[in-house]
Amino acid sequence: MEAQFSALYSRYIIDGVAQDNTPGGILQECMKGMTAKAQPGPGAYSAIADETVDLPPESLSSDSDSAEAYLSRIRETSGPDTSVSRYYPMTSTRLSIAEAIIETLWKDGSFRLGDLAVKASWKWDPGQIGNMAAFFYSATAAGEYLYDLGVGLEGFSFEEHPGKCEVELSVECVRDSGQGTPHNATDETMDDPLFCGSPFGSRNPHMTGGMKCSGTMVQDKGSWLIYIPFDTCPFKLGGSFLSKAMGKEGGAPAEIQDPDYFIDCYEVVRELTEDGIIMSGITSGRGGLMYAADRFCTDAGMSMDISGICMAYHENDPIRVLFGEVPGAIIQIRDNDYDYFDSQMLLQDVAYYPLGHPVPSGHGIELRKDTRPGISGILESLINIQASEGED
Repeated sequence: MEAQFSALYSRYIIDGVAQDNTPGGILQECMKGMTAKAQPGPGAYSAIADETVDLPPESLSSDSDSAEAYLSRIRETSGPDTSVSRYYPMTSTRLSIAEAIIETLWKDGSFRLGDLAVKASWKWDPGQIGNMAAFFYSATAAGEYLYDLGVGLEGFSFEEHPGKCEVELSVECVRDSGQGTPHNATDETMDDPLFCGSPFGSRNPHMTGGMKCSGTMVQDKGSWLIYIPFDTCPFKLGGSFLSKAMGKEGGAPAEIQDPDYFIDCYEVVRELTEDGIIMSGITSGRGGLMYAADRFCTDAGMSMDISGICMAYHENDPIRVLFGEVPGAIIQIRDNDYDYFDSQMLLQDVAYYPLGHPVPSGHGIELRKDTRPGISGILESLINIQASEGED
């Protein structure tokens, strides 16, 4: 027990620099009005001194024509694990949190982002150089990211576990207790924004154990398959599961750092799910877009075109788009709902990318490239023309 509290509430000295706060202190700030345990006073535990580990010297050099071979490599390793990278502890922790929260989008019930709370449990091996520094940065990233998302912590813990460095996350639906509920509240007064503890909360939130939509693609060849990234960061392969599987963990990772955009994405997709617009959906994160699409089309084939994504991100390497680990979702909507879907996404200023259609008689993913100038290309051309005219 003392080791658990020591890891959470000791002062940390990392690379010779004393840190201003403790992991437990940072996480306590996310309790959002929930009961917080008293913190041990300064000096209760000895300081923990550690150092960050150097990045591996090599990064993955990808082959743009090897997407299917890379996917097979991921399948062979039984899919991505949930460990926190010693090289990228902050990025991998944010990705784990984003994935856990996106997973709630598909649940049955009535709730918003502000109604959610997370339990986080770090299972950690403190015996290797760099591990405790990684834990400090993992806890820091969790506290900051959850706070910015407006998602509270219902509890957190640290447990020594030889050979393991991971954070287990569970997300529940709870009433935001930041302002509390008036003792004389009625249905009418609860509709008043003054009584809402969170701008992204709902009046009577609840989440059941069932699913609101399918987790695999429905065999409807006229429907649309659409990708929605939940962060604005570029696609990169550093720290990705593909890089790890190929033994090349170095390089820059996808820096997940736009919680405001995540909020917009979550809210609009959740509303569309509750309204029955989304037929099926799957979370995209570890393993990347290609791995998510592979799990999505278990009962049918999928024709997938990522040229729109590559164009929007000015990305020449399709492997980065397919396997870069940006949190997001693949959804399926009916053709006659497309205009309504488009209007809602435009209203919330959220970007989306049509991937193609199901192939009921097919199997697996058929990657194709549409050479026609799509909407994104036309808009980009118009923007460039307006910009050049404005220079005169």
